[in-house]
Amino acid sequence: MARARALHIAIVGYGTAGQAAAVLLAADGHVPEVFERVPWPGPVGAGFLLQPTGLAVLWRMGLLDTVLGHGRRIGRLYGRTAAGRAVMDMRYRELDPRLFGLGLQRGALFSILDSAWQGARALHAGCAIAAIDCERGLLTDQQGRRHGPYDLVVVADGAASALRGQLGPARLDRPFPWGARWCLVDQGGWAWPGELQQRYVSARRMAGMLPVGTRPGDARPLMSFFWSEPVSALDSAACDEGAWRRDLAAVWPEAADCLAPVPVPAGLAVARYRDTVPRDWHRGRAVLIGDAAHAMSPQLGQGVTWPCSMPWPCATTCARPSRSRCRRVSPATPGSAAATWASTTSGAAG
Repeated sequence: MARARALHIAIVGYGTAGQAAAVLLAADGHVPEVFERVPWPGPVGAGFLLQPTGLAVLWRMGLLDTVLGHGRRIGRLYGRTAAGRAVMDMRYRELDPRLFGLGLQRGALFSILDSAWQGARALHAGCAIAAIDCERGLLTDQQGRRHGPYDLVVVADGAASALRGQLGPARLDRPFPWGARWCLVDQGGWAWPGELQQRYVSARRMAGMLPVGTRPGDARPLMSFFWSEPVSALDSAACDEGAWRRDLAAVWPEAADCLAPVPVPAGLAVARYRDTVPRDWHRGRAVLIGDAAHAMSPQLGQGVTWPCSMPWPCATTCARPSRSRCRRVSPATPGSAAATWASTTSGAAG
């Protein structure tokens, strides 16, 4: 089969999905041009659990060893009530002894992907895109400037995408009723260094602690703490520090000890989420990927795995000579890549 010609591709958004798309497309000889609305792009969030499908894409990108050098292998997902009743107990090795999840800092993944985008980089920071002409591949920014035309426009501007609706109405698009307070804390002598641990109070409250390793330039192993609350309770002004610490200690004394140096609420960032399912994930020359294509609660464990994985089928489709590439991209995660990665990975049980 003849190799596809190099495409000029606009990527809107420089989060995980946009970064992964830029790396993969540039490596295949295409010319990505990235538009990011914030003037100084950087990671947003504390840490996350990367599933085997996301690790498979990083392996395909040649970045797996670097990521493993910073992340923390997670072999078990365990959650129980404050009274001690086990609610969740899942181990990767029961599915396959070679599989594991990886706790990773968002700052680590951002830095690694940013460094991996080689060659001539076109990154327009501080340039917010307001409109897409999907049929002609044209972009208009908030200053009224036109960009393009492009062979393909990859929309990767996150769960709160300002552009998703321009590809068509969503089947589902609503704020998730639960949010979280989160922060990074030192791992120290934490008793569960290879596990995601969670504590529950009925269905009303959840606390979690995930070891997330180190990041480039900082060798301290850290953990990502999160405290799930209804969105209505996330007003920092209404958060009483003493009451909040007592609530956490009643649910999980060990976590409360880890958070003793963290100012509350000032030291806790607030996260809000969306549930989004588009009716059409492509139109004309434009395609949705990452959270812009399928936002969901991070409590489902796919928060960064989806944005990391979805650029892979997009990139592999661009490698095919075709007049209608968008229609040939599968929105599914690259399961075949995960299977291949697992078959070549040994000693992976966490």
